[in-house]
Amino acid sequence: MTLAAHASHSPAADWRWLHSRRFDLFLIFGFLTLGMLVVGIIMRQPSLFLPILIADLWLLGYHHVISTYTRLCFDRESFNRSRLLIFGLLPVVAVATIALA
Repeated sequence: MTLAAHASHSPAADWRWLHSRRFDLFLIFGFLTLGMLVVGIIMRQPSLFLPILIADLWLLGYHHVISTYTRLCFDRESFNRSRLLIFGLLPVVAVATIALA
């Protein structure tokens, strides 16, 4: 590799979009906007908190958790490789959530 080629190579040059620029930006900012909109709705109408929470857990939360653990525990190799995620992540998240609350 020449010096000029090495100088033009940077970590930023290796960075790529996961799917496409439009999709990735929507994934980041679209859902951020949706979340902020829901927070605004709940602040204006606190009685909607419980129905929105239940809808969120029912439509998004359970399926995500189930699919994640199914993938991590599908076979012994995956289970052994993901042992820290399976047994360590839940207590860490629980302690952090309780500390923030």
